[in-house]
Amino acid sequence: MSATANPGEVLISQSFFEALSAGSRGTLRLLDKMAFKGKQELFDVYTLRSDDGVPSTHVASRGTFVERRSAPPPPINLIIRYEDQLRSCGNNELVTIGRSPECDIVIQRPWVSRHHATFTISNGKARLVERSSSGTFVSMGSGQEVYVRREDILLFGSGVISPGRRSSLGDAQILHYEIVSG
Repeated sequence: MSATANPGEVLISQSFFEALSAGSRGTLRLLDKMAFKGKQELFDVYTLRSDDGVPSTHVASRGTFVERRSAPPPPINLIIRYEDQLRSCGNNELVTIGRSPECDIVIQRPWVSRHHATFTISNGKARLVERSSSGTFVSMGSGQEVYVRREDILLFGSGVISPGRRSSLGDAQILHYEIVSG
């Protein structure tokens, strides 16, 4: 959970939350639902305004008395196609791309990093997590190409991913993606 917290934030477990007095619980405000790596269920995330005015975050899972702010997001799947390969990514799943044989989609080009990027879905949002040194070009719907390097980008609708090269170049390795209702 510590990897999820921003600097200065504290995430707490359900048992700690339940041990709080009613007064302490009353100072918490439901912020959102969150999925954590390795867990299928969504956890409630609460915020607390501290004495210095800086917001902090606390987490509690099922069984809390606080009224739910929103329903869980509808399930989606991310379909990824590269050459003759087809992969599907569901909630809390990963599809990796890169030169390494360990990747789900292997792209053997010198400008593609061993572990270039990862597709993932969390909280009903599809994301490309880019970790390469050469970057990735992403086109969604409108066709406008965006360059990302060592950052995350939310994916919408359908589009094209081109690791390390503009998609318009002849040697570009094009991945097509589409987000579909699950």
